[in-house]
Amino acid sequence: MGHIPIEACRDRHIYRLQSRNLRYGVFCKKRKGFIGIRTKFDSRFLFMEYHYDNGPPFGTARPIEDIDTIDSPHVRIVESLPPVCLYCGERTDRKNKGTETDPSFKVFHITGDGSCKMPMPCAQTNTPLFNILDKLEEDESA
Repeated sequence: MGHIPIEACRDRHIYRLQSRNLRYGVFCKKRKGFIGIRTKFDSRFLFMEYHYDNGPPFGTARPIEDIDTIDSPHVRIVESLPPVCLYCGERTDRKNKGTETDPSFKVFHITGDGSCKMPMPCAQTNTPLFNILDKLEEDESA
């Protein structure tokens, strides 16, 4: 079965895929791949597979049908959203790109009133994108 070439794929469009792990994926032009829902060990999460035309070993997703588009600018086409503090829910960042064992490693709050004294970064699921793709899979199963 033929697939839609990478040049014809449109950013923020949802495609039915023939791939290792995804049934549907939203094309991210910048990264030349599709973000979809992967299931592994009873866990479901957003995951990137790259377009087949990128070549081996990473090009594993073949788009076979353009299904829909994500028009809302409020839905980000990323696997996860920026980290927030586990304790207070405010955005967090690091002062350097080292690891937690590096003495210069420092986590700080980007937003908030400063009342939380011990920031603990926690990744956020991209729930809006997950829900859109989950609904597609649910409708297909019904």
